[in-house]
Amino acid sequence: MAMTDAELLGAISAAEEMSLGTSRGQVATDRADAMDRYLGKPYGDEITGRSQVVSRDVADVVEGVTANVIKPFVGGDEIVQFEPRDEQDEEAAKQETDYINFITLERNNGFINLVSAVKDALLLRNGYIKAQWTVRSDVISETYQGLSDEEATLLAQDEDVEVIQHSEYPDPAQALYAQVMGAQQPAMLHDIKVRRNKPTEFAEQLPIPPDEIIVSDRVRSASLQDADFVQHRVHATLSNLRQLGYKVEDDISDDDRGETLEEIGRNRFGQSAQIWDDETNDPARRMVLFKESYIRIDRDGDGIAELRRVCTVGQNLLADDEADIIPIACFSGTILPHQHLGLSTYDMVKDVAQIKTALTRGLLDNTYLAQNGRYGADVTRVNIDDLLVSRPGGVIRVNGGDPSTAIFPITHPDTSAGSLSGLEYMDAVRENRTGYTRQSQGLDTDALVNKTVGATVIQLSQSQLRLEMIARTIAETGVRDLFRITHALTQKHATKAEKVRLRNKWVVVNPREWVRRTDLSLSVGLGTSTTTQLVQNIMLLGQAQEKVVGLGLVGPQEIFNLLKKLPAACGFKNAEEFFKAPQPGPPGPDGKPTPPQMPQSPPPQVQVEQMRQQGEQAKMQQDGQIETAKLQLQDQMKQRELASAQQIQASNDARDWARTQAELQLKDQMHQRDVQMQAQLKQMELQMQDIQHQREMDNAIRIAYINAEAKTAAAAEAANASRDNAVIAQESAGTNG
Repeated sequence: MAMTDAELLGAISAAEEMSLGTSRGQVATDRADAMDRYLGKPYGDEITGRSQVVSRDVADVVEGVTANVIKPFVGGDEIVQFEPRDEQDEEAAKQETDYINFITLERNNGFINLVSAVKDALLLRNGYIKAQWTVRSDVISETYQGLSDEEATLLAQDEDVEVIQHSEYPDPAQALYAQVMGAQQPAMLHDIKVRRNKPTEFAEQLPIPPDEIIVSDRVRSASLQDADFVQHRVHATLSNLRQLGYKVEDDISDDDRGETLEEIGRNRFGQSAQIWDDETNDPARRMVLFKESYIRIDRDGDGIAELRRVCTVGQNLLADDEADIIPIACFSGTILPHQHLGLSTYDMVKDVAQIKTALTRGLLDNTYLAQNGRYGADVTRVNIDDLLVSRPGGVIRVNGGDPSTAIFPITHPDTSAGSLSGLEYMDAVRENRTGYTRQSQGLDTDALVNKTVGATVIQLSQSQLRLEMIARTIAETGVRDLFRITHALTQKHATKAEKVRLRNKWVVVNPREWVRRTDLSLSVGLGTSTTTQLVQNIMLLGQAQEKVVGLGLVGPQEIFNLLKKLPAACGFKNAEEFFKAPQPGPPGPDGKPTPPQMPQSPPPQVQVEQMRQQGEQAKMQQDGQIETAKLQLQDQMKQRELASAQQIQASNDARDWARTQAELQLKDQMHQRDVQMQAQLKQMELQMQDIQHQREMDNAIRIAYINAEAKTAAAAEAANASRDNAVIAQESAGTNG
């Protein structure tokens, strides 16, 4: 018995309740917290007045791993290759490979799409890209004046042209001629304004936020192609839904529950955007929650569940069609066996980031206390307002007594060494878990000093293996499905052939002639190797080809296949700008072009004759070279003799000139020496005269001094004699008396 619409909507509602990624489940909570850690938002346990720094390890690892992983996907012009079904299918498979790679990387913004999906996978466990068939119209307005009847007719017959304005008038030159000569009616000219609409149809690829996808918890792999229920829910305006062809009323009911936790977490500035509300009175701008569900269910009652695409708004059924593919590719960096959701960088380093946050806050708090410590103070003597204001050169007023007894510093222990050791240990834990090491960012200056070369190389190799594993997992989970989906949509919905430029050649691609392809090989492989390593590997392969080229194991096509890898490794997308592709040979018996052949070696007799002729030519060349060498030697000997004679003559001339110059210099030196000696003698005479004069002056002074002393002594003796005579006279008078 066929299922009713109400039963279908009920089945979808029940599947939603049992799915992963619902807006209020644990997955949504973890993703919202991962966004907070990526953006460096506070944890909520911050203390006022203390350090509130937040470790950004989640963002550091996500950005570092993304930079290493994304390069192999966008570094060349080919991500995957579709495998041919048989030998007749090889050219078609190559063209389809080139076209789908062109659609993914060029017509879609492949770099942005892949970066968005990879970052979602690394941060939020899974990333999603949805492919949908779209027709993009480039509308251009053009104005033509003075067109003839034939030109106007041809312009109007163009399928891409819509005439907007048209006016016609007689040709002025012919009108004047007809008026003078009485000829027939002149031709008409046309002024036309047209709108040229050039539609381009292709499989559009859009990265989808993970919170818009819910998946049945029965899914046991990252791929969604075998899922029994997948739903894409997105806010859309009624105008957008009507443009997609859905009939919706202005007052259609909706079960929108508002913003999800992940939408709030993605808001960088911490405020509710409220983008779903509209303050205008235009019903076409009203936003509703549009759900596109892919569910495997037995709608027709035949006992077999088929895949159906069901579109709803609230409990209103907008579309219900049978589908052959789920157009959503899921990317995962680290898969968990038998589970849809993988592991993210947030899962691996969230505890590390939290511990490093605590250690860094403690380190900074300790540094703050060391630079601006705490003090004990006598509140009865110290001005507390002065103490609370910390500034260079500030004064703290203290009343009476010794200030050192009223205020004293409190010593805080320095714990920075332990904090730094803990941070270093947590960095090592983070590197071991994620594979993104400091060496993968570039060797630090102490890398080869503190570690042996072998240890550094081993560490880099292990890190590279982890990054290569992430790249390969992303390629196998998301890229493979994305290209399969794009190929299937292009084959199914394309309505016309398209002329595009692939590998520097304009080719006509007609997807209506394609066959369904599910077998493809990835070209990213071990693509996270450095450019130097890739170039070295290519060179090694080239050396190996040189050794076996004589055995017929290598031909022009194999050599070109290797050479075209070299520009890609060096960052150039188009290898044919540097190397010319080998051209196929003439048709074979089966009518197919024969592959290009290496130049064939001539028969042995011809080779012997060629060797004999080459030997004779070499001998003649050698004899000529010997004769030329002899002539050159003789010429060199003559040149040397002439040069020697010139050198001898120049030496003699130089010797005579030098002798003359030496005699002149000697005479000049002797004259200067005589002058100097005469000047020295004159100076010595003056000095001797000065010394003699000084001595005479000293002697005269000394003689005058001696004479003065003699006169003084004589006067003293006379005085003494007079005094003695007086005494004798007195004594004599006394005796007589």
